[in-house]
Amino acid sequence: MSVEWRMWSRKTTSTFHAGSDSDALRTPNGVGASLPLAEDIAVRVKLFRFAGYPAGQTDFETVGAVIPGNPLYELDLELERMGNGINGTANIRSSITIVGHSDRQDRADMSCDQRRQSEIDASTARAVSAWEWIKPVVDEYARRGGWAGTEWWEESDRAAWALVYAACGMLLTQSHTEAERAQNRRVDILITTFDV
Repeated sequence: MSVEWRMWSRKTTSTFHAGSDSDALRTPNGVGASLPLAEDIAVRVKLFRFAGYPAGQTDFETVGAVIPGNPLYELDLELERMGNGINGTANIRSSITIVGHSDRQDRADMSCDQRRQSEIDASTARAVSAWEWIKPVVDEYARRGGWAGTEWWEESDRAAWALVYAACGMLLTQSHTEAERAQNRRVDILITTFDV
C-alpha cells in the first residue's frame, strides 16, 4: 500500500487595467463583467493516494491505518488547514475532491453490465467511505476555531467538495497480478487551498 502527495505552489501577480479588454468576461449573452485579478495568490495542490485496497474492501480508515508512514497524519494536517479556513482563523479557501477507484471486474459468471456495476459500486463505496471519514475531522477543526454551523460541507462558502466515482476508468497498472490489481483499487484525495 502506498500514499503519495504532491504539492504545487505558485505565486502569481497580475495587473488589472481598468477599461481594457482584459477586465471583462465574455459571457454567452455578450455582457461583460469586471474581473479584478488578485495579487500574490498562493495556490497549493496536494494529492494523497491511498492505494492497495484488498479485493472487496472499501473501508477508508481500515486501509489508511495500515499504510506505512502514517499517511492519515499527513492528510489530517491538510484537513486542519481546511478547518482553519472554514472557521476564519486562516485566510484561505479550499476544495477537496475524493476519487474512488476500482480494478477491472473479470469474473466470467457476470454479464458485462454486472461487471460494470460491480466496478461502479466498489469505487462509489471507497469514495463515500473516505468522505464520511473526512467530514467529522474537518468539522472538529472548524469548531475549534469557533465555527458554529451544523454541516460545513453544505453551509460554508470557504470550502467546496466533490466526489468522483471513477470505477476502472483510470487504471494505474494492467492488472496482471494481484499486487497490480490492488494498486488500481484506491482512493485519491486532491486538496487545493488558495491563500486570499
